[in-house]
Amino acid sequence: MRKLLLLILPLIPLFALQQKFLMPDQAFMPKATYRDGVVEAVIDLGEDIYLYEEKVTLEVQEGEGVVIAKLTKDPAVDHEGDMAYVTAPHLKAELARGEGVAGTHSVTLLLSYQGCSERGICYEPLSKSFTFEVNADALPVAAGEAAAPEAEAALAAAAEPAPPALQAAEPVEKAAAVPVSESDRIARTIKEGNIFLILATF
Repeated sequence: MRKLLLLILPLIPLFALQQKFLMPDQAFMPKATYRDGVVEAVIDLGEDIYLYEEKVTLEVQEGEGVVIAKLTKDPAVDHEGDMAYVTAPHLKAELARGEGVAGTHSVTLLLSYQGCSERGICYEPLSKSFTFEVNADALPVAAGEAAAPEAEAALAAAAEPAPPALQAAEPVEKAAAVPVSESDRIARTIKEGNIFLILATF
């Protein structure tokens, strides 16, 4: 019995260390598809795995003038004070093209994410790229690109000098006569040197 215990005791720490933590590719299993101008992505989650909502992003990595016009994600839930996905989140990206972009292009999208295990560990930020052949002719023109010609026309019109406006001549008001006091009149008379007129004022 003692020999059996001696054999078992060294194995206890080993079993404790062998906590079943999933490898990253087992914890997070992303995939994506493309059809008719729309990319749909999903990240399947392993057991007891959750994702931080703000860390789940999808963006064009290489696009030859192709952009994401609209991105929608599943709503997250409150998980211990953080908004998170406890089930596989779905993302939907509607693509658009820049003005003048045509033909078929290889478009690469980057799906980024980060999450943790309920068993007590968190994983480093991860990402996975997906490349699709996209016919830009079938995509709508991006809103900002479509509005550019109208904006340029508006700017050009604003830059043209406006014709001078006809202004009515404003009547010039004559200064009102300022009353002169008796002392002012005497001072002016003295200045002009008319002594007889000064004496006549008294």
